[in-house]
Amino acid sequence: MAIASSSIDTVRDLARMPGAAGRHTISDTTLGTLVANLGHDKLVMPKPVFIGDSMRATTEIAELRESRSRPNAGIVVFAHELINQRNEVVCRCLRTALISRKAAS
Repeated sequence: MAIASSSIDTVRDLARMPGAAGRHTISDTTLGTLVANLGHDKLVMPKPVFIGDSMRATTEIAELRESRSRPNAGIVVFAHELINQRNEVVCRCLRTALISRKAAS
């Protein structure tokens, strides 16, 4: 399978997506409360990313639930989208994380 020389590494795009969402990043939101990233799901990359593309990301909370094994934490599912300057979604995924109910001291 040939890959266009002008396309960008999609793994790098996936890694940037959670930290680039909005003015306040997800890392700001989870700083001191993130216990563990539990995984990514439903990953789709419907359009390629090219050198010179401007990217923005959005994140929404898709689901919240109690942790059965950790009473001081809950499970949060984030819906992330990475969008280029043409308003095309280039990457979309769900990320599940274990989050403390109270900020760590």
